[in-house]
Amino acid sequence: MAQLNELLAGKPRFPIEIKHSHDPEWLYWHSFVDRMVAKG
Repeated sequence: MAQLNELLAGKPRFPIEIKHSHDPEWLYWHSFVDRMVAKG
């Protein structure tokens, strides 16, 4: 994150919104990985 901040220093702010959700078993992440593996 620090490196990203350095690279963006002096640039206009980007309209990025990061949302967090409660997923202690990482189900969303595992489903994402499964889809990527299925695509090859």
